[in-house]
Amino acid sequence: MPIVSRPGQPDLFYQFDDYTDPWADAPFLILQHGFCRTSQFWYQWVPHLARHFRIIRPDMRGVGRSQRTLNWHTDIVLEKLVADLLAIADHAGARDMHVCGESLGGIIGLATASLAPQRVRSLSLISTPTRIVAAAQERYALGYGSIVAAIEAVGALQWVRTTTASTRFPADAPVGLVDWFCTSLAEAGQDAIVEYSRFLQTADVTPYLAGVKAPVLSLYPSGGTIATADQKTALQEHVPHARFAHINTASHMIQHVMPGVCARQVLQFCAATDGRICEE
Repeated sequence: MPIVSRPGQPDLFYQFDDYTDPWADAPFLILQHGFCRTSQFWYQWVPHLARHFRIIRPDMRGVGRSQRTLNWHTDIVLEKLVADLLAIADHAGARDMHVCGESLGGIIGLATASLAPQRVRSLSLISTPTRIVAAAQERYALGYGSIVAAIEAVGALQWVRTTTASTRFPADAPVGLVDWFCTSLAEAGQDAIVEYSRFLQTADVTPYLAGVKAPVLSLYPSGGTIATADQKTALQEHVPHARFAHINTASHMIQHVMPGVCARQVLQFCAATDGRICEE
């Protein structure tokens, strides 16, 4: 079980999936999950990708099987989350890698591509905002004045269920998928959900965008309420070489709503960046 241990920093867990040919020296692809999710949330993607790339799936600090005892007021900082991703890449032997992040994971990916450009071969963004706009924060506050107040008032699981129903999945999504998603996300615990929410209220990756030189693919939901058209415009202004594609849903969780479509887009984008064709 891969665990990264560093002095003075939380231990980090990651999953490693590799079904590439042993002689091929295949490139690495990091799949970084978003807000209070874990490496398990990429399960639908692995069969599409692991035949062609060596897949690294981290658990972010404080969630999943990474260390969950933190100083919550000081340990959730964007630069530390970038350092975590790079430490995991080092531990797995990835001198450079493709990075794919969903939502908050994409924010970390953008900062990583800016701060460590020599490490990032390409960057794929899945429903990634540059910041959480006021309208989204108000919607997630559920009438309690703030997101943190809402979580503390109704509890983590109920807050997750309510916000998931309004933004994350379409009304016709499989009941089992939505229930699994809500239950699994709530397992992060109220401390993690509160503090990552607090972090996201002020997080803004815009200052890092000019430093992003890697090829960028951004997959957006059409009509999304978190990764909005304004967010796309911000990326276009600061990362003019980025490519954009819309997934035909207004729901935020496009990686679960259309996992095969999204995974194949990322597969072909990474392969094209490397000058390869990933077909068998």
